[in-house]
Amino acid sequence: MNSLLAKPLPSSEFHAMYATSIFVAISAFGTYPSCDRYHESFRAIDGLVDIFILIRGMNILLRSSDEELRNGPLKGLLSGCDCPPFENLGRLQTVASKLGDLLPAVQDQLPLLDTEDGQLCVDTIAGFIETITRITSAPRSAPTPELRVVFAWPMGLSNTFLSLLRNCEPLALVILSYYCVLLHSREPKYWFLQGWTNALMKVVMAKVVGTRWEGLLQWPLQVIRENETETVSEEETPESRAAQEVTYPIS
Repeated sequence: MNSLLAKPLPSSEFHAMYATSIFVAISAFGTYPSCDRYHESFRAIDGLVDIFILIRGMNILLRSSDEELRNGPLKGLLSGCDCPPFENLGRLQTVASKLGDLLPAVQDQLPLLDTEDGQLCVDTIAGFIETITRITSAPRSAPTPELRVVFAWPMGLSNTFLSLLRNCEPLALVILSYYCVLLHSREPKYWFLQGWTNALMKVVMAKVVGTRWEGLLQWPLQVIRENETETVSEEETPESRAAQEVTYPIS
């Protein structure tokens, strides 16, 4: 699909390509965590970065053919909804606030970091905040704004930041842990996201604990644990509890 996006597409193929990319992205989210359960060779970060690249390709296609898509067979999907305003924006606003706290903590460390990588991480955090602000300021555009942020934030990520993620650079993984908070909040509602928080946070903790950035994981870990406790307490069957189980090897 990426190779197809690299060359001009006839307008007749825009709609099928965009619809296909949505199904591929959802299928990729739904497939990768199951690999983690059965194959030790599975690399969660690499899998997520590959999905991020696919999502960026979807955005390129949307921007390059926006008018055709919005006036074609998919116009109902892209025109937004007439849903009442989504009032429960507390989680997104909290994540944005905590990212706002993370920003100066990283900026204070810039003199000790590689200048380009450090500034890139600062810009990535700022972009994450901007994405949340943009989506929460127009809540009628989607009945599930948290899910929209899950798909919207990767669209603005640079190749360099994706490389930092793929190389498991600790600061990039700290930023990813805030993304994991949103993933985890949606896991009970969307089957294709289930298991991602566990798979990703195992890598995050293995690579960040023991570095100067370890303390910045405190809030994401705390809120994920709290959400996990609430989810498990609401489930009534052993099967459903097992399906939601997420463990984090840090006290």
